[in-house]
Amino acid sequence: MPEFIVEKYKAEHAIAIMDSGHTRSMDDPTHAQIMEQSKFSVTLMADDKPIICSGIVELWPGVGEGWFVATDDLTNHPITIARATKEVLYDQIDEGGYWRLQANIRTTWFTAVRFSEFLGFEKEGVMKKFGPDGANYLRVAIVK
Repeated sequence: MPEFIVEKYKAEHAIAIMDSGHTRSMDDPTHAQIMEQSKFSVTLMADDKPIICSGIVELWPGVGEGWFVATDDLTNHPITIARATKEVLYDQIDEGGYWRLQANIRTTWFTAVRFSEFLGFEKEGVMKKFGPDGANYLRVAIVK
């Protein structure tokens, strides 16, 4: 079993995931750099390799937009990874004072949709042709 550690997010973590060819989300390295500015951005490392990068960007007080990029290794240890992610996420929600956290997930990334449900997100609807390539995305949210 790999050793899992939560670290402060660095753009190089997301770029490593994107370069591995296993990500199905963030495609532009510029976004990886922008997310470094967020107070609530972290990386879950497994044996010194980034598995998931995630964070919250505040839209306005009380409302945040969640984001994440992940490797396919997400499915190798799903329970451990999901529990660690959930614990960090709810700590961030509490610390940030968010009553709503929303996110967008490509409808064809079934693992991410199931993962979001485990984290407590509820489906709100499909955003047709939302992605930069015209793909459909699912809007999900945690509302306290």
